[in-house]
Amino acid sequence: MERRTVPATGSGGGGGAGSGGDACDISFDVDLSGVNIAVAQTVSVGEVLSVDLDNINGFDVVVCRKQANMQVVGSVAAIPQLGQLIGCLRSGRVYTATVAACNVSIVTVHVELV
Repeated sequence: MERRTVPATGSGGGGGAGSGGDACDISFDVDLSGVNIAVAQTVSVGEVLSVDLDNINGFDVVVCRKQANMQVVGSVAAIPQLGQLIGCLRSGRVYTATVAACNVSIVTVHVELV
């Protein structure tokens, strides 16, 4: 399957709040980990996924789900802001992940605070 991309908007990369800002106002681009290939095949560039906190085997895991059926596309891992993101999700903050690129096994998303 061909890799599809959409141009990035804004500054890209990792973002964060400045001094005195909202610590949960973070945004970043990331390739999802543990991609469910069957679900990824149904994802389209530009699609908005929900970002949720799941507890798997006693560990907090940030997952991205299709909003239509809540199927997990993949998880967010290995980013510097992961602990901060988990804390913000625990406190009730809401994030979305917009699909920027996808192919059979790689899904790249832009995560941002709603």
